[in-house]
Amino acid sequence: MTAELKTSLVSSIESAATQAGLVLVSVAQSNGSKNGAPGGRSTAIFQFGLPNAETPGRVVKLELTEGFDFDKPELLPQMSAHLAAEAKRLRNPRPECYVTLGGLPMAFGAFQWPFHQSTSGADTYIVHGEIRRA
Repeated sequence: MTAELKTSLVSSIESAATQAGLVLVSVAQSNGSKNGAPGGRSTAIFQFGLPNAETPGRVVKLELTEGFDFDKPELLPQMSAHLAAEAKRLRNPRPECYVTLGGLPMAFGAFQWPFHQSTSGADTYIVHGEIRRA
């Protein structure tokens, strides 16, 4: 962990992860202006895994703006619910796959976070990734 990361953010995320059945594997800091984050703000990159190495090597990443504030009462339960769903997904044989409403299996991967400004002239922010039929 870097000294620049807010300890309150790390402890709040770690608490939410513990409630969800995950362990905090690592925390890193990313310079937003280098990656193209909106406004050049720094982000904190968290990696979570399952306890007791149930599935070694499988981690889930979560990238938040350093200014993310858990003081709002609705945020911690929502983050805990999200992390609980991720913990369940990590136990699956193919955690990167989802099934569409039409029953088509899709694999998501290689996302390049964070969102960055479009280079095609549009005034929108985008994220790149790969979606393939599984």
